[in-house]
Amino acid sequence: MKIAFISDIHSNLQALETVLKDITERGVDEIYCLGDLTSYHCFPNEVIDTVRRRNIPTIMGNNDLDIVEGRIRVGSPKEWNLKELSSKNLNWLKSLPDEIEIQKLNRKIKLVHGSPRKIDEYMYEGTGSTTSLLRGEEADILVVGHTHLPYYCKYGDKLLINSGSVGKPKLGRPNATYAILELDWNLERVEIVELEYPLEELVEALVKNGFSEKLIEEIRTGVVD
Repeated sequence: MKIAFISDIHSNLQALETVLKDITERGVDEIYCLGDLTSYHCFPNEVIDTVRRRNIPTIMGNNDLDIVEGRIRVGSPKEWNLKELSSKNLNWLKSLPDEIEIQKLNRKIKLVHGSPRKIDEYMYEGTGSTTSLLRGEEADILVVGHTHLPYYCKYGDKLLINSGSVGKPKLGRPNATYAILELDWNLERVEIVELEYPLEELVEALVKNGFSEKLIEEIRTGVVD
């Protein structure tokens, strides 16, 4: 079976639509979302409507949590997103769980946004803190987002997957990324997928809605200070 993991969409509808089209064409069996549907860009309702329409199981991201709890800075993209969100979609965000655990074939898979310990904790590849977090993890496969940097690696008998970011890459390239996990009883294969999408459509909408030049430069380059 094939499972796709998407994360950190950040109100980027053009990237999300491109990724979902690619997932469909690849014949993926299931899709899961690791949170941060909102913030930074200007299509929060459209992104949430798309995820809800596809019935994609979704967890809370740290930016989503900031919005539903009102932890926002005046004049920020988060404030713009909160004002734009419909009450229906805001209530849906509030209902999201912190994690999802699933059993597929003979593996226990846990999905979190940041780390198993904290929603906004970064799990970077090859660090001591990442190794320490995995040491006590009961799941066979841990899937995370939050860093916006996709990777996968084995830590002993544990598989760690970071699906990167659909909507706000930090690759040094303006491309969307997501992960596909292929499972058989004796097989685990991960593919990181990187896709171009209609970037200038997003940029045009950001300019029209008065978003900052700095943010627009970040999404065009994939470089975030």
